[in-house]
Amino acid sequence: MRYPPLYTTVALSLFTLSTSSIVYTNDGAIEGKLHQYNDIEYLSYRGIPYAEPPIGDLRFMPPLPKKSWTGTLDATKQKAVCPQAESSYYKTDQMNEDCLFLNIYVPLPHNEELLPVSLFAHGGEFNALSGYDDLIYGPQLLLEQNIIVVTFNYRLGALGFISLNIPEASGNAGLKDAILALKWVNKNIQFFGGDAEKITLGGNSAGAALTHYLMLSESTSGLFQKAFLNSGSALGYRFLARHPVENAIALAKEIGIESNNKTQILLQLKEADAFTIVEAQSTLGKGNKRNGFRPFAPFVPSIEIESTNAVLTDEPINIIKSGIPQNVPTLTGFNAKEGMKMLPAILRNVSLIEELNGDFKLCVPSDLEYPSDSEELNNLAQSIKEFYFNGANISKSNIGEFVNMITDTQFYHSTDYWIKLHKAHKESNTLYYYKFDYDGSLNWFKLTNQIDLPGPAHADELGYMFVTRMTAPLLQNATDTDNRVMQNFLSLWTNFIKYGTPTSPVTNYTWPDSGEDRTYLLLNDQPHARAGPPLPSRTKFWEDVYEDYYEYIRDSGKLEPQIVP
Repeated sequence: MRYPPLYTTVALSLFTLSTSSIVYTNDGAIEGKLHQYNDIEYLSYRGIPYAEPPIGDLRFMPPLPKKSWTGTLDATKQKAVCPQAESSYYKTDQMNEDCLFLNIYVPLPHNEELLPVSLFAHGGEFNALSGYDDLIYGPQLLLEQNIIVVTFNYRLGALGFISLNIPEASGNAGLKDAILALKWVNKNIQFFGGDAEKITLGGNSAGAALTHYLMLSESTSGLFQKAFLNSGSALGYRFLARHPVENAIALAKEIGIESNNKTQILLQLKEADAFTIVEAQSTLGKGNKRNGFRPFAPFVPSIEIESTNAVLTDEPINIIKSGIPQNVPTLTGFNAKEGMKMLPAILRNVSLIEELNGDFKLCVPSDLEYPSDSEELNNLAQSIKEFYFNGANISKSNIGEFVNMITDTQFYHSTDYWIKLHKAHKESNTLYYYKFDYDGSLNWFKLTNQIDLPGPAHADELGYMFVTRMTAPLLQNATDTDNRVMQNFLSLWTNFIKYGTPTSPVTNYTWPDSGEDRTYLLLNDQPHARAGPPLPSRTKFWEDVYEDYYEYIRDSGKLEPQIVP
């Protein structure tokens, strides 16, 4: 039976505008809500289930598609976020394992032409946040550009990424959630007025890495036509677990499971309380030195055993060198001062600087797995200290160089290097490379964390792309320059989503394909293209560091760096 794509009724009273908007999808009827923002109206459908609840025997397993329902689904309110450590963002009573929901935002008025779709994956280091619009991802600025916006939740931390390297717990459940969300959108977005053949997958930070992983997977063919990666990639050392089984066993012991039998561990983990698991993984993260000095939780994507559901079965760098399976037009880049994201941790824990100065090996990225007492590791730590700090200790006087070091190790090098490898393929698709370097009143991370150093921090671009809780009160009084940067940013991203190219004939500058020289757009209040790479001396330093490591691996009798099961 073919249902009409959209049915809306509006009732006007003296005081309020109350609406009931119902969409008939392949899975059932869904009721949304009408909103007004500035001069536009839009419909929101929040908390649409795309998978069966991943509870009981389904914990850690690939998600199952949501069964169709009878009656009308209420999608007028936000539903649960996925379990994560309690924070200023979300409290435990807002969380539930039954959290695999997506949200669809449709600009009005509606006509016969199907609209392009942006499917956005949230950040949060694969361990926090959600796809909802209450904190960061308010879609209104994008809706003003006449595209449909979709966001979604995926399982986080151990519940989303634990791996025992067995079929029943092979890892990457969170990535498989994202794939199922993509499939749901492909099947149903037409009923919301969206074009299933014009889907752009994108995200920021961990959401960018998630997007990249899905580009590297054979299992996502045809599910999206373009991709954007804001400040993240699959080569980022924090976004690949190199010892997933070791991490899983450590988690089990933390909650009192003493068995070393993987099947028994899995059974007992499935019986454990979800929030006991969340608390235990947070404890493990604080003592986790494999990821350098930053206490990242150890449960992120990992390399899987071969199976019909596998997303990633080889190292990301090998896949990129061989040719990316989903070779789609891509927009990607980084913020000039990404490393400011570490400053709140430094300010909360002054002794951390003393710890780093006492053992500078903690500043070595964890994918450079030299033996802990080796000459190679000691020499590398000293080289990093010389390069950034002229051999001096880290202090407040050189905190800017500390920011540069974190920028390079956690974001810039991995982004620049995968672009270099990808564009070495003559058949590589168009890639637009940017460096965001604007410091204004809407810089989200700096505003949220009250940082007053110059330059854009990690996630600062979100204030120019979304209506966030922090920036919403400031939008009406934003400066002319802030507004110009915001409109430039939105125009570039939405032109790419609509047409596959970020600039248009009326734009007074061009943004060419990056090519092998990594040409990039300097995105500030006067955008212009520059020859790449963006940070030449820092680029060479880290390319040499990694080439030395790969040579060390080859000399040790291993063809490639090893992922330990």
